[in-house]
Amino acid sequence: MTSMADEFRREARGRDSDLRPVSRHLQGWSFGLSFIDPAITSDAVVHAVLAQLREWDVEHSLDLTRGAFWIFSAMLIPVGRGSTVSDWEFLGKFLHAVRAPTDAIERGSARVARVHANETQWWVWHEADEKENG
Repeated sequence: MTSMADEFRREARGRDSDLRPVSRHLQGWSFGLSFIDPAITSDAVVHAVLAQLREWDVEHSLDLTRGAFWIFSAMLIPVGRGSTVSDWEFLGKFLHAVRAPTDAIERGSARVARVHANETQWWVWHEADEKENG
């Protein structure tokens, strides 16, 4: 799974001027991943992204002086289906594979507990806080 996640990250990082997320459909999930580097992205676009996260009630601890950050989303597919324990286990493994730090996983998971399972779920973290997952 790590090599698949690494390719996902490489593709997202390669979209410097295109902030649309890279998408993957895996094991009943639709995943999106965006890489945003304030050093090469206009302030207006970065602030629009942050405003959108606030609108979606996504908790994060972004500090733009700390540099680049990742936004990961997950949605059960097909829309409206029930979830299983194995769905959530796979999501947890994939979050670790894309190097989401534990505190970002916990913040995102707290939101999962507050909203319906069929809503898009979000995780946000600074690149500097990433962990290597073997």
